[in-house]
Amino acid sequence: MSLLFPACYTEPGSLPTYPVGRSAPLEQLGATLVAGVETVRGTVDAMTSSDYSGQRFGLPQTGPGSMAPVGRRLAALVIDWAIAYGVAYLLVGDRLFQSGQFAALSLLAVMYLVGLSISGSTFGMAILGLRVSSDQGTRATPYKIAMRTVLLFLVIPAVVWDADGRGLHDRVARTMIISTR
Repeated sequence: MSLLFPACYTEPGSLPTYPVGRSAPLEQLGATLVAGVETVRGTVDAMTSSDYSGQRFGLPQTGPGSMAPVGRRLAALVIDWAIAYGVAYLLVGDRLFQSGQFAALSLLAVMYLVGLSISGSTFGMAILGLRVSSDQGTRATPYKIAMRTVLLFLVIPAVVWDADGRGLHDRVARTMIISTR
């Protein structure tokens, strides 16, 4: 059995078996022992298909305080990127198109670090009603914000999502993006 792709090695019509961390009481989840690994049948992180993003954090399904949808998060990033690109163009002029791409990326990183540290949101996030908080529901610390920003700019963690729709950068930094309206 593959721990990475358990669904590939199951009998047709049966549920795949996924590894589960020690955070949940395994007896309550119907745990079994497969190849020395405690597992729960048919679940991903003990979530079922009826669950919604953010339920395991105690967030509402929709409205203020719910997990932000992926589309709004991507739109906020595009807005922030456009602002950073515009400001970088004002600072370095036509050189931006030749060798100044680092200027726009640096400005975007500064916008993220400063904006998230001060208000919990960037310009794009504020326009679309989004805010970054810790996965405990409190304000994200500067350390978490810095870690999240560095990982976001590595790109790969941002395109790998969990069952809640959080990017790998948010999981590692223990943050999440929630709706404010």
